[in-house]
Amino acid sequence: MNNQYYVSKLKIKKMGEITMARKTKNDALETREQILNAAEWCYNTKGIGGTTLNMIAQKANCTRGAIYWHFRDQSDILQALLARSKWTLQERLEEIVFFDSNILTNIRSCLIGYLNEVQTDVSKRYSLETLIYQCDFSQGDEKLLSLQQGRFSRIIELLVILFCKAKEYGELQSSICCHTAALLVGYTLVGGLKINLINTEKEDITSSIIYVFDMVFLSLPSFSA
Repeated sequence: MNNQYYVSKLKIKKMGEITMARKTKNDALETREQILNAAEWCYNTKGIGGTTLNMIAQKANCTRGAIYWHFRDQSDILQALLARSKWTLQERLEEIVFFDSNILTNIRSCLIGYLNEVQTDVSKRYSLETLIYQCDFSQGDEKLLSLQQGRFSRIIELLVILFCKAKEYGELQSSICCHTAALLVGYTLVGGLKINLINTEKEDITSSIIYVFDMVFLSLPSFSA
C-alpha cells in the first residue's frame, strides 16, 4: 500500500512538471509573438530607423530582457518578421513544376492567389511594406539582403523552369525566351506590388495588377487567359 501511495505521488508530481513545462513553453511562444506584433507595428508607424527596443518592449508590454531572451538584436527581429510572413508564392510555383498541363494558366492563378493573400493578410502586407520601404540595406545588413535576393532569384528560376515546360507542352511558341519571359513576369510582380503598397488609397491590389499580368501573358504567343 505504501509503495502504491508513493508511486502515485511520483506520477502526480511528474504530470505536474510536464504541465508546467508546457505552460512555460506556451507562455514563451506567446511572448515571442507579442514582440513580433509590436515590432511590426513600430516599424510600420515609426520606421525601422525610428524604432528602438524600448519602443518594442513598451508596445509588447514586456521588458528588454524578454526581447533579448528571444532575439539577439533588431536585425534578428526583422528577419523573424519576414520569415513569419514568407512568400508562399515560391511554394506554389514549386507545386506547379510537377503539373503536366495548363502550365501558363496555373502560373496566372498562382499569381492571383498570392496577390489576394497580400490583399487580405495584414501581417504579410505590413511585412512587404517594411521590406520594400523601410529596410536600409546600406546599413550593412548583408544577411537580410542576401536572403531577399535568394528568394527573388529562386522565383525567377522556377518561372524559367515553368515557361520551358510550357514550351515543351506546346503552350508557348518555341521562339519565346523562357528567361526573358520569367524576368518580365517577376519584374511586373515586384513593380506592381511596390506601386500598390505606396498608394495611400490602397486600391484593390488584385484587380489593378492582374490586368497588367493579363497583358503580359497575352503578349506571349499561344496563350489565352
